[in-house]
Amino acid sequence: MPSKKNIRLGSGPVFIILIIALVAAAGFGAWRYYKYKLVNQEVKKGIYENSNGLYKVTYDNLKIDEAAGFLYVTNLVITPDTALFRKMIKENKNPPLILRVTIPELKVTGVKTPKALLEKNIEGSKLEIKSPDILIYFAKRPTDSVKRPDSREMYEQILGNLKRIKVDSVEITNSSLAFSDIRTETKTITGENINIHLRDILIDSTSFEDKTRFFFAKNVDVDLEKGVLKNKTGTYQYLFDAVSFSNTQRTFTVKKVHIKPVLGEAAFVKKARLQTDRFDFIFNDVSFKNIDLDKLMDESFYADTLIVRDANVKIFRDLSYPRDKVDRRGGYPQQMLMKMDLPVAIKKLVFRSAFIEYKEF
Repeated sequence: MPSKKNIRLGSGPVFIILIIALVAAAGFGAWRYYKYKLVNQEVKKGIYENSNGLYKVTYDNLKIDEAAGFLYVTNLVITPDTALFRKMIKENKNPPLILRVTIPELKVTGVKTPKALLEKNIEGSKLEIKSPDILIYFAKRPTDSVKRPDSREMYEQILGNLKRIKVDSVEITNSSLAFSDIRTETKTITGENINIHLRDILIDSTSFEDKTRFFFAKNVDVDLEKGVLKNKTGTYQYLFDAVSFSNTQRTFTVKKVHIKPVLGEAAFVKKARLQTDRFDFIFNDVSFKNIDLDKLMDESFYADTLIVRDANVKIFRDLSYPRDKVDRRGGYPQQMLMKMDLPVAIKKLVFRSAFIEYKEF
């Protein structure tokens, strides 16, 4: 009976296999460590450099699974340099707005990594952004600034060195939005529970010419539960309930619009100290039909019809106060519409039922 031999690790195939396993394990561990380090460095560096120092990014946790095409990020925060933005405003070199974005949870699934590496294409199944908080600081556009980039310039800026980006769907849920004047830090527009759904997104050299796409997507649906807009003097709030937009239906609807005075009748005129009209308007079930999407992309609002199911219009003026000396020529509603930065054209207005009250003291 042959004698048993001790298997030594110093020689033979067992030693080689063991060494290969150890090296592979060490290499895998090192790759997992350095890939996150590399991603951290490149993401932060890329955002900072491409924005000329205007933005920085931080996040708590990052998970990447190349084989599954999976990316998961928590507590992602994109922070603008407001001091630099103010400096750019003084030098008349500022963009019209900057953003501060906080995203508790971001997930990307179905990314085809080999195509991204070999063909400079990024393809993914789904991008999910949950409960983002977006604060937009705005300022007056520089007087010598050019019109916003057209679709061709937009896709070139988004792509960078890539040739193509294709995503099946983008879901942004339970988002909050606020606009703030950078000069006063006061919020003038707020929105709650905003949901944005994009389907079949394609960004490449041909998609900007595709008339069936809106902002590079075949389907765009936006829903807003509540929105609030304040006027400059703080005398009115513009309240919006249940706002929705669909590019496929070419509709924009609002369940309720309320132009609401902050003060009651007596307090309103007392604060004004002069004769002035106090408006209190409510419009229910407002819908714009057949919106021209090409015009909308060019910062114009064209629609065939505006329908209001019912309206409640109340105007009050206290004649016991002295008249002001303001020249109102050019300040009537139809004239103010003509002066808006956003061109508006609506072929037909339909008010199915309306109550109008004008009251004087």
